[in-house]
Parts: sequence; structure tokens; C-alpha cells
Amino acid sequence: MPSSIPTSPGRTGHPPGLAILFLTEMWEKFSFFGMRALQVYYMTKQLHFSQASASLIYGAYAAGVYLTPIVGGIVSDRWLAGFFRTRVLAKILAVAMRSERIQRLAFRTVSQIGIQYRDGPLAETLDGLPRTAPRAGDRFPWLRLTLVPSGPVEDLFKKLDDTRFNLIMIGQPLPEGVARLDPVLAMYAIPNDDVNDRELKRAHIPQPSFYLLRPDGHVGLAGVRYDASAAIGYVSERLRIAKRT
Repeated sequence: MPSSIPTSPGRTGHPPGLAILFLTEMWEKFSFFGMRALQVYYMTKQLHFSQASASLIYGAYAAGVYLTPIVGGIVSDRWLAGFFRTRVLAKILAVAMRSERIQRLAFRTVSQIGIQYRDGPLAETLDGLPRTAPRAGDRFPWLRLTLVPSGPVEDLFKKLDDTRFNLIMIGQPLPEGVARLDPVLAMYAIPNDDVNDRELKRAHIPQPSFYLLRPDGHVGLAGVRYDASAAIGYVSERLRIAKRT
């Protein structure tokens, strides 16, 4: 049966598919080495890691990239590894995914909802917030709320601006006369009604409380009653943004 895939050399004298392979490999290398070049800079300048910690993480990552394929190759060549991978592990995962609890865990992990940075330098939780409530470093939970009194129920994340910080005030009015981050700050006051009460209770969010969300959707600063001095300190010390009045 004749093949429908062209194999004759193109105008350059190379097989037609070589250009696609070359460009794919080029951009893969560009992404990998470009990321490595920016990794330490991003950790020190944006995440405020120390130079020593950032260099250690970078070194461990670079070593793992080159060492793990060796270990993987040795292990995968053994018949026992193949049997475990195709017979044992596949059946274990198939049975486990029947559990709703495992499904939720897998979803939270894949969607990054379950990833939290509570000990990170950009996370600060003020005293008084219940331990069951979302805390600084967590990804803020998905909620459907009414954002204006007697208004429609809306997807909160669709309303949030992912190019700015978002201050969410729950059970308390928007702050006035405090340091502002305009135009990089959007503020929302969640009104009190039955719909919001049920949704906030489901997410274990107390009333009153406030959450300052980073553009990536993770909580930067969280507390019960809004504290202007704590917010100013977070902005100036942790974000290193000069405060404006």
C-alpha cells in the first residue's frame, strides 16, 4: 500500500517534516533555558526569596532535570516496573477514582485550587481568623454571590480583575480615607443576604472578614476586621510598593 506521507526532499534538500521538528525543538529549548535564566530573578524580585534560597531551588531543579531521566530509564527497563505500571497502578487508580473524595482531591490538584503558599513571603493572615476559613496563601474559593443588594447571583471570579489586586470586604463597608493602590486595586463589598450567607457558610468564610487577593487569585492578606495599618504594612513591606494616600 503506497504511503500518503511525502518523503521526497523539499526545496531545501531536507524532508518536509524536518522544519516542523526543528521549530518544535527550538521553541522547547527556548522555553526551557529562558525559564532557567529568569527563575532566580523572579524568585528574588517578585517572590522575595533570599538569594541563597533561590539559588538552592534553582540548583535542585537543574540537577533534577538531568538526573531523574537516568533513574527513570533504569527503573522503566525492568520487567517489574512495566508490570506495576500497566497492571497494578492502573487498577489502583481506576478503583480510587470511583471515590468522590479522591475525585475532589484530583480536581483540586490539577486545577491548582489545592495549591497554597501559607508560609510564603507574600502571605499574611491576621489574628482572629478561624482556622477553617481560607487563609493567606490559599487560592480564594470559587463563589457565586450577589454583589449588589437584591442583585443577580454572579460568578465572583468572573467579576474579579486579574490585572489588579482585589479587596473583598465581607460584612463590613468599603474602607475610606486609607492608603490606596489605585489604579491597581479593585474593591468589592459583599452585601448581607440569604444567598450570600449560605454561600459564605459553605466556603467557611466568616462574617465579618476581608481578603486582599493577588492578581493570580491567591489570598495575600486576610483578617476579620479590616485594619488599615496592617494593609499599609503589607503593601509597603511585603509587596514593596510605595504607599499612596
